[in-house]
Amino acid sequence: MRASSLMNCWNSFLGRFLMLLILAGLNGLWIVGAGSQIVSGSQNDFCDPRIRPPEGDPNGYRMRQGRCEGTYTQQVRGSGILTIASFTQIFDDVDTRTADSILVEWNRHDFGSTRLQAVSLRPRTLYRMDTVLSENTTSFQWPTDVLSNVGLSAGDYGVLGMISYSTMRATERAYIPLRVMKTKDSSSNKKYQVYVYSLAQLTEVYLTLASAKSDGSTDKYIVGDDRSGRPLRKGPYLAESKIQVPLPNLAHGLYNVTIGGYERSGNPVALKFQLYVP
Repeated sequence: MRASSLMNCWNSFLGRFLMLLILAGLNGLWIVGAGSQIVSGSQNDFCDPRIRPPEGDPNGYRMRQGRCEGTYTQQVRGSGILTIASFTQIFDDVDTRTADSILVEWNRHDFGSTRLQAVSLRPRTLYRMDTVLSENTTSFQWPTDVLSNVGLSAGDYGVLGMISYSTMRATERAYIPLRVMKTKDSSSNKKYQVYVYSLAQLTEVYLTLASAKSDGSTDKYIVGDDRSGRPLRKGPYLAESKIQVPLPNLAHGLYNVTIGGYERSGNPVALKFQLYVP
């Protein structure tokens, strides 16, 4: 093929590529970061497009001061019986009726941005908060106005911090421990704990915890083993309720967690996820 023909092909390809970019921009569709959602128009819109707020409700799920927060009308929890709702190192009892804001902190990590998500743990109260904090940011001052208006205080909601990392197989998600406090250093009671939310009544809940290698595979078991987990023995575990899962002290690193149980019918349920302690 002659040089002039090659140049014409290249110019044609480049023109089509640039046109696609322009059309994408005009339609407001941009993918912002690994593991994040497609947002419309602005990189500062953190709202989940699957969530529909109630019409005319000032407390409905929408963008407000650096986060998307509020109530919604249709359940969007994961399809499983168990879902992770919170992973914290400190979770102060903050009265959202009197405190203007809640301080959420975490340790610095090397995995880019940090996504924060809060969900209601109160049955039939559909509420969520989403925001994304830039790389090297390690705190978020969370206004309490919506929490107070909805009637949610400590114990009624869970908070998650999420990062994404890449392996040879895929992009993985891990949860980092948060410190949820009224003010900085307001609590010295530090203990790792996870809350999960169960849609069904369970007869018992079991924890398996293992350190993980950099590729996400299991390294060494800490609680339970590859055959069975350790029972929590904190029942009854009612339907549509939160379940507290205490964890031992965790050193820096990646961990694989399995939380399993049995429904009253004998049907087994399980939830697997990863934790990362910076």
